[in-house]
Amino acid sequence: MHRLEVSFENRTIFISRKLNHLSPIYIELNSLGYEIFDTSLIKFEQIRFTHTPPTQWIFFSSQNAIHYFFAQQPELNATLKFGVMSQVSADYLMEYHKKADFIGQGVDVTQIAKDFAKVVKDETVLFPQAIDSYKAFKNICLSPMCVTIYLCTKLVY
Repeated sequence: MHRLEVSFENRTIFISRKLNHLSPIYIELNSLGYEIFDTSLIKFEQIRFTHTPPTQWIFFSSQNAIHYFFAQQPELNATLKFGVMSQVSADYLMEYHKKADFIGQGVDVTQIAKDFAKVVKDETVLFPQAIDSYKAFKNICLSPMCVTIYLCTKLVY
């Protein structure tokens, strides 16, 4: 393990996300005597939706989309397939007892969208998303449907 070497006169470090107190960076900085101010600069709020449109696929672009979608206990068809942006999201989807049928590879969102489009072809896809979500997939899939399920707000301090 590499030892973190930092030298600041001010012994407080700001990290723009809430850290788990068991995370390696939190433990390491704390052991070096740094006070950590860890807080998210964004706030998430659920937006209620009334039904899940009939679809063959649901694609989740984030863990937040997964969380806010399943928090509303939607009625889902047993033959429904799931796509996710990454392995991390696939693992999180498993917490809801759902297996990802498509898992994006890499960090290029446009390439992941193209790869997903090859898999779904002309099938219908539902995208649970935030109000101001990035829409790379919407432009590539032939029959996208979107349902807004959460709001992401920038916080001002």
